[in-house]
Amino acid sequence: MARPRKPEDRQRWPIGCARCRGHYALVATWPDGSICGYCYQAAVLAALEARLGTLNELMQATPIAILAETLGYSPQTLEAHARASASTYARYVATRLD
Repeated sequence: MARPRKPEDRQRWPIGCARCRGHYALVATWPDGSICGYCYQAAVLAALEARLGTLNELMQATPIAILAETLGYSPQTLEAHARASASTYARYVATRLD
């Protein structure tokens, strides 16, 4: 859920965001122009969500030890992530038995 935006301040921030066109503090420069903190946060969170979703899918089909070695994670980190996301090795076994 996105945080609520403050009202625009065209006097303080005369140049608008390249993505939302709002007049907020510009925090990053991307190939399509400078973007505000709101658009930056949305893009970073979307990328993180996609990365964690992919990791969840991989953990359901691959043993954690193999996945950790392949991706360069520590097995403890992936175990903690698996517990937090409710993925279990039992799903892997069930997938392989079917």
